[in-house]
Amino acid sequence: MTYLAATKETVWRATGTYSPKLASKAGLVEEAKLFLTTYAQLRNLSATSKALVDGVLPQRSRETRATIVGILRRRLVLWNPPTWVLDDLVSFASDTNPDTFRVALLLHTSRQERLLYDFVQQVLVPHWYAGMHKAIRSDVQGFLDTAQEEHPEVIFTRIRHCW
Repeated sequence: MTYLAATKETVWRATGTYSPKLASKAGLVEEAKLFLTTYAQLRNLSATSKALVDGVLPQRSRETRATIVGILRRRLVLWNPPTWVLDDLVSFASDTNPDTFRVALLLHTSRQERLLYDFVQQVLVPHWYAGMHKAIRSDVQGFLDTAQEEHPEVIFTRIRHCW
């Protein structure tokens, strides 16, 4: 289980076992942009959430919009980031290069899930410094194969996601 503080303190990095709660969900990149641009206008997380659920998000079902807002809140603000982090993400959300925003999301989201954080640190960062700016399926597979020794929960997670 991944642990995040239930206080108002910033939690810079999750601890605990590998649990792909954030990494296993759909990207929701466009929805994250809407979350951040709405936040930029309202400057209040509760009001932002309400506005998104009330119709800013394009999904037809209110329940679907509420689910998406819950996922985005877990990814972006559950860890109580300082204002500058949200301001950076707002800035990246308006960048014309979609890859810039995706990288910023990965940077901030990965800190909140140990599995994703370790993958970024052990695979993506070395790839980046080596000039390789793409990851392929075998990179993920190799990482998970290696991680099984220290994190046996990976085996159970992988089996559960196969069904």
